[in-house]
Amino acid sequence: STGELEEIDNPAPNDVNSSAKVGKYTRNSSETFDILVYEVDRNDVGDAVEFTDQIKKFSIDVNTSAPVGTLILLQLENSGLAQPTNYPRGRHSRFEAYTTVQNEWERLEFQFLDEPDNTVPDKSINQLIFLFASNSANGDTYHFDNFDVYAPASTVSNKNLKIGQPELLRVQPNPTEGWLMLQNNSQEDIRHIQLFGNDGKMLFRRTLIIRAGEQQELELEQLPAGLYYLQAVTEKGTGFYRKVVKK
Repeated sequence: STGELEEIDNPAPNDVNSSAKVGKYTRNSSETFDILVYEVDRNDVGDAVEFTDQIKKFSIDVNTSAPVGTLILLQLENSGLAQPTNYPRGRHSRFEAYTTVQNEWERLEFQFLDEPDNTVPDKSINQLIFLFASNSANGDTYHFDNFDVYAPASTVSNKNLKIGQPELLRVQPNPTEGWLMLQNNSQEDIRHIQLFGNDGKMLFRRTLIIRAGEQQELELEQLPAGLYYLQAVTEKGTGFYRKVVKK
């Protein structure tokens, strides 16, 4: 990044975001196009056409003192093609979101903007770039959390959810009041998780790396009480489903 990035205690928990820890990014006022860079596995994004066609969308929780209407850009890139001085080469697509409040959490949904370089292979995205208040010179601070992927129109029949092999994905406590500990007992690394409602609608898709034999926490505090289906997908595409009850 060209600004300052750190992890801090959540400055103002609310119904939108109650995480204990969040990211804090302070924009570099001397950089007109200040960037925050995330390297990702190509499988994390998958086929970028699903995002340009709005089959899937990115969302993020943001809390900032920047003026209402501040633009946040998300750029999908291939790092082998994109270099600092060769724009638009290697920039597959851009997505935009605008803040609507100040100093409180809100969940922003990114909308497709354009494709600067339409020659970038759709399945080659390995770098995500955030530009906060692009083409400006300010030093505003942005708190952010829960950068997610979800499919607005995606549904799956719960009749097709295979709940077998529970020993390979341990979920506890279940029922839960908001936090789950996911234990990966398989021989493959988990790459992401997806959560479905009891009606089969996908609620979110989130990158969550859980190495074989390790565990990670998952926060579900914002969800209403009910029955859900959690899917963990490994690096080889194996999917493990578990029923989860939120109290």
